Amino acid sequence: MHQKQLPLRGPRQGNCFHSPYTSGLLAKAKNGDIQFRREANSTSVSQIPLQVNSAPIYVDSILNTFILAYLHSSLILSPIRQSNSTEPPASWLQIAVALPRRGHLLSIALQALCMNKIRRVYGNNAFLMQGMTVHGQALRALQNEIHSTNTAAAVETLTAIRVLGMYEMFEGTMGSAIGWTTHEERVEEWMQLRGFSSSQHDNDPRPKFRKVTLFGEERWCVEPWDDKPKDCIQQLNDIGLLLPVILENLHTIQNLTEGQIRQRCQHLQDHFNAWHAHLLSLSPTPPYWDQLAELTTPVIDIPPVPFVTAFNFLNIRVAEGLAIFWAIRLSP
Repeated sequence: MHQKQLPLRGPRQGNCFHSPYTSGLLAKAKNGDIQFRREANSTSVSQIPLQVNSAPIYVDSILNTFILAYLHSSLILSPIRQSNSTEPPASWLQIAVALPRRGHLLSIALQALCMNKIRRVYGNNAFLMQGMTVHGQALRALQNEIHSTNTAAAVETLTAIRVLGMYEMFEGTMGSAIGWTTHEERVEEWMQLRGFSSSQHDNDPRPKFRKVTLFGEERWCVEPWDDKPKDCIQQLNDIGLLLPVILENLHTIQNLTEGQIRQRCQHLQDHFNAWHAHLLSLSPTPPYWDQLAELTTPVIDIPPVPFVTAFNFLNIRVAEGLAIFWAIRLSP
């Protein structure tokens, strides 16, 4: 999975990261170097006649349905964190949905994502049509936000970008992964220009990034978090970021012996094994098990299952974490 789920950290909502990068970030946006746009056929967009009800009670109903359908409560990571709890805080998406005062961009981005997911769950194509309409509105609003000095590097703008990335992942506006990969490339540029954290902007960071991924820089795993705890998936992402660094070193470090390469790979393997063992220890029951593969409800646009057996997971967080874990293990 390309994206590392980014937490909703930093200044209060609506504040901007005032830094030397903001002017450069705005310049790239104004020059069209960073463009978030719909990757879809104009014919499919022109066939959307529905109007979206923007009444707060309607939007709240959409968000509540989305929460019930997607953000299931977890036995491993509770969405509600008690004051004396040692559990990590809720995910950035749960925080974004729960914000009492969202800006226009984040509100319509969440609305588009919710409509899309509800359509997938209930097979309601009207929600798909409305979701596409709102998605187009959100992309136009995003272009306005990144041209503004007040909102260009704001936390809420970044959160809306991540939400729109999830929309591309679920819907696939090109009928493939092209829209999602293009969007995620823009996200990486945005994060690079935004800097390591909300408070330290002494020098332009761009000359420092000569890596396979800018998140391979160790500071990205430390500084944006301060002393905030990370959940199991965020910890796994940190481990996964060690892999591109190893692959990069094969091309950039001369005279790297085979023994040194094996040692670094073994170090990575040990991290993975420790993470997996920790995941298994978080619940008294197995986090996943196999069963006969079958569709619980008939869905027209999903072909017959390709495998006889399938995994069933304890909850969606476990499923997400293990999917990333297995994908990283297969990536070399």
